Amino acid sequence: MTEEELKKLEWATDKLQLAINSNDRIAASRANIEFHRLLYSYWRNTFLQKTTDSLWFSF
Repeated sequence: MTEEELKKLEWATDKLQLAINSNDRIAASRANIEFHRLLYSYWRNTFLQKTTDSLWFSF
């Protein structure tokens, strides 16, 4: 993982923590999805990306 990728993950976790602290469930859910999409993209696993995207967007 590159330094830039790590910084983006840290930013995403900060965003999630702010949403949780604000008791904003919608923002927390979106931040959680964003974090995991970043993480899966860094693994370069397109199967996992497509599978989780289809599951998350079905909700």
